[in-house]
Amino acid sequence: MKRLIIISFALIFGIFSLGSGVFVYNIYTTSNNLHSLIGMHEIEDIRHELFFSVQKVQTYVHAPGIIFSKHLDEIISSAAMLDNAIGRCHECHHREDVKAEINATQQLVDTFEEQLSYLITMIADSDRRTAMQYKVSNLGNTILDQVQSMIKRAGSTVQQRTDEALALLNRIYPLLGVTILTTFLLALYVARFLTLRITQPIDALVDASRKLSDGNWGYQSEFKATGEFAELVNSFNTMSFSLATKKKQIQQQVEELKNTQKQLVEAEKLTAIGTLAGGIAHDFNNILCGMIGHLALLRNYIAPDDKKQAIINTIETAGFRAADLIKQLLAFARHKSIEKKAVDINQCVNNVYELIKHSISKTITTNISLSRSVSCVIGDHTQLEQVVMNLSINARDALQDKGTISISTEQVTVDEQSCTNHPDARPGDYIKLEISDTGAGIDDDVLPRIFEPFFTTKGVGEGTGLGLAMVYGIIKGHDGFCLIDNTPG
Repeated sequence: MKRLIIISFALIFGIFSLGSGVFVYNIYTTSNNLHSLIGMHEIEDIRHELFFSVQKVQTYVHAPGIIFSKHLDEIISSAAMLDNAIGRCHECHHREDVKAEINATQQLVDTFEEQLSYLITMIADSDRRTAMQYKVSNLGNTILDQVQSMIKRAGSTVQQRTDEALALLNRIYPLLGVTILTTFLLALYVARFLTLRITQPIDALVDASRKLSDGNWGYQSEFKATGEFAELVNSFNTMSFSLATKKKQIQQQVEELKNTQKQLVEAEKLTAIGTLAGGIAHDFNNILCGMIGHLALLRNYIAPDDKKQAIINTIETAGFRAADLIKQLLAFARHKSIEKKAVDINQCVNNVYELIKHSISKTITTNISLSRSVSCVIGDHTQLEQVVMNLSINARDALQDKGTISISTEQVTVDEQSCTNHPDARPGDYIKLEISDTGAGIDDDVLPRIFEPFFTTKGVGEGTGLGLAMVYGIIKGHDGFCLIDNTPG
């Protein structure tokens, strides 16, 4: 762009210089013509002066001696003016033919002055004076004829030169006007061209910047520029694309952070519920142990065939049911100590399937895909089977005797990137147990509460709401985590 600016200013300077040169040349030519014309008029004045001087001398040549003598000083002065005029003619520059004519006139003037001097000295001798008068008069007439011819020819030349000078002046005015107008228009065009080359890219960048400030991140300017402005446009487009990418990344990070915070809140809520449930379960378990123990003692004081034994059995059955609930709460709260050993997940799945396959409707398809490459996990065999059992029964109930249940296992590795979206996850090798169904799915407002104890969407008497809570507690107790993939409908 610097080069373009320099070239443009140089071009403008050159245009103005050219226009000024044409203007000065025409002024100089016109001035020379006028100067020459003035010189020719001066020459014309000299020739007229020469003509009048000869005529004046001629006037006194034939005058009587007394008059001639009386005006002798004037005659001598006129003769001197005659000589001075012809001398001034020699000072000017003429063509060769004009110079020859002036030289011939000079000789005539010299002879005229010589004869005039003789005439002056012959005032007393009348006869010789008369003859000299005629001789001087004839020379004077010859000079007059010569000068008259020169004046006539010079007049024609002066008129021609005058006409030429006037014609040149008539031409020079429109020429100068056209030159000035052309110079101005060319300079204006160059200035406009330069201005557009500078302002158009700037306007395009300003417009693009406004779009960027209005929130149109990633806007790409389509202006086709060259040189430094092309680099600016490309840099802007790169910057805009980078900002859009950064914005998208920030939005993703914010969204991930929101999800992580949401999951963390849910995890903390479940932890708090688990702690509360565990504390209540321990106290309630102690109460139940006392109640069931005293029922056993009470049975010894009542005859076996007494109807009161049925009441004791009913109370004892309710106590054992309450004890089962306590076990589930302790499993959710992870307060129950377990004996961990190597467990084959695939075997757990097969054992559970053998137990529940007869309770699954024949209209439900069961797909089991167990990877042979999965390794054993350290945990409790019974609790892991309970996880498979609870999830499979939930899947069966969600299908309502129509659909597909899929159970699969595989060895996976969880990296740090995956852990960012799941607060409970830690990087490492895991066994992935996946149980899915083609049921109606879970509503979005229900989904965050599915692991809460005693929360259920089933009808009264159809579930306790501890199934998924137990799954969550058992998996957490085995250093694992739960992921939900849900699509309503």
